[in-house]
Amino acid sequence: MGIIPLSKSRIFPISKPRNSAMELFSAILTLFLIMDPIGNVPMFMSQIKDLDERRRSWVVARENVFALLILCFFLFFGPTLTSLLHIGRPALYISGGVLLFIIALGMIFPGLFHPNIGADNPAGGEPFIVPLATPFVAGPSCMATLMLFTSGHPERIWQWFLALLIAWSFSTIILMLSSVLSRLLGRRGLQACERLMGMILTVIAVQMFLNGMEEFTRDQSARKTIAVSRAEKPTGCNPWAYAMPLSTTRHYFPNYD
Repeated sequence: MGIIPLSKSRIFPISKPRNSAMELFSAILTLFLIMDPIGNVPMFMSQIKDLDERRRSWVVARENVFALLILCFFLFFGPTLTSLLHIGRPALYISGGVLLFIIALGMIFPGLFHPNIGADNPAGGEPFIVPLATPFVAGPSCMATLMLFTSGHPERIWQWFLALLIAWSFSTIILMLSSVLSRLLGRRGLQACERLMGMILTVIAVQMFLNGMEEFTRDQSARKTIAVSRAEKPTGCNPWAYAMPLSTTRHYFPNYD
């Protein structure tokens, strides 16, 4: 059928190309802030405090590898899941923004939403996947952000993978040095760093929410425009012209436009 591609229509104007290096840096910074390694230091220490020093390093490295695997799954297969569940980009933007905002408030006001999240491991022994790999590192907000990246620009999936790998590397290094940072900065120093990261993440969350609302409004306007254009039939045009390709319609019905 003679449908004009949305990317070339007046409804969705083509955006100006952005610097790929700046987009990569923005993605790295966003993922790093969402992973919140500084805020995870006391949580990791409470979970591995009963282990010896060598075993601590091994457990932290292992849990971070599990977290990377989980995030890679949502990076590469997230668009497939969203298409199967019929979840659109506006829903991902809005839900991701709400999740990031809640996480950011929890970083600024520790204990507001998860007062017992840093409690000692009640089961004893060393943790496995839960809660260190997920939700501490690979949390729902990070998963939603990765799916949002790939659904918006699927052709740049390897750029998003590079951003994830770099952000995960910095986060892993900080968590591997959790014992040193805990002694060096102390609890107040860690809380100050976490609150600073939370304030930055709040701005990103609000912008993500606004992007979702803007895209939702634009989609609704586009649907109304298409519905109105279909309802208004041109004068002197055969109704069967709508069932023909656009080129054939213009050939047999010159007054179609």
